[in-house]
Amino acid sequence: MNANTSRGNDTGTGAKFGLGFDYAISREFSVGGEWDHYQFNVFGGTPYVDQLAIDVKFKF
Repeated sequence: MNANTSRGNDTGTGAKFGLGFDYAISREFSVGGEWDHYQFNVFGGTPYVDQLAIDVKFKF
């Protein structure tokens, strides 16, 4: 990962993991969700980032 901020630049490694699901209500319509967790090693620390997503899908 490259981090470019007003405080400087740094390069580091990290980890990512998450969970997700998808539920088909019908052949054409489904809903789902996803959670991802990121951990980076930059600027002498390990900031954590969590991301949530909600999906609504309609096939036509």
